[in-house]
Amino acid sequence: MTDAPVPPVAAKAPKRIEQLGRVRVDDYAWLKDDNWRAVMQDPSAVRADIRAHLEAENAYTDAVLADVKPLQDALFAEMRGRIKEDDASLPVPDGAFEYYTRHDAGAQHPIYARRPRGDEAGEEILIDVEALAKGHAFFQVGGAEHSPDHSLFAYAADDQGSEYYTIYVKDLTTGEVLPGPVTQSTGDFVFSPDGKWLFWVWRDENARSAKIFRRLVRGSEDVEVYAEPDPGMFVGVGVTQSRSYIVITSGDHETSETRLIAATDLGAREEQARLLVDLCDTMQYGSLCALGGMTSYPVTSALKHFPADFGLAHTEADQ
Repeated sequence: MTDAPVPPVAAKAPKRIEQLGRVRVDDYAWLKDDNWRAVMQDPSAVRADIRAHLEAENAYTDAVLADVKPLQDALFAEMRGRIKEDDASLPVPDGAFEYYTRHDAGAQHPIYARRPRGDEAGEEILIDVEALAKGHAFFQVGGAEHSPDHSLFAYAADDQGSEYYTIYVKDLTTGEVLPGPVTQSTGDFVFSPDGKWLFWVWRDENARSAKIFRRLVRGSEDVEVYAEPDPGMFVGVGVTQSRSYIVITSGDHETSETRLIAATDLGAREEQARLLVDLCDTMQYGSLCALGGMTSYPVTSALKHFPADFGLAHTEADQ
């Protein structure tokens, strides 16, 4: 008879905690990493002594359940045998294409693909998540969406299990992934109806979806569109079915709010703001009246200090 596995024993390190006028002592507070925010974004950053104890717990569990491993494998095989592994979603038509996902037999991750309408032989693979996942202990694609003009495909990937996603944009003409991916995202994003802009949700250090940003898909600075000041509220982004408005939502378990941004020609807003800067310059330096020259000061100040409210990363008023 073999010796029974010995469970690991966590060391005691009493910590005195005062909360709400009461004092309690936690012998195992050391198991919460003081650097937990960084650990949420990168699990490999967990403190060495915490990792050692968790690995010992896992090893103990494996040892205790070793006798039933054949039964576990048999149950898994039976459940897997009832699943159609080489399955595919129904194709969704959009313009000249129909988009779908499918799985190869034995694969843990899907393939995102499209084909010309009515042409089952003309498949084009957009991303093969199984291939992307190779070499990673964890890999998950969250949001995935093609641009309205069908020239781009964006997808959000988490390779840490942290739920902090990186958003990549692939040029479907060249097959290349565009430089400068979005980082620290919840994985939620939408293309503007003209396909030029990407709106995405930023996740803060406490893992809260707190802000909405936008950027030109083919390269520009990120511009803050909306920041939710209430720490109990979480934000999201979408687009109306008519594709006439970008939708920004914020809410908790009891309250929700919705804001709309007209989605037609979003670039025109930036151009209009720059025309406003030129007009302010003309009023300030071209007026024959001293008071007339001062009229533009409040607008110039607003452009300088709150450029995001005008849809700009910066303006000439900064200079």
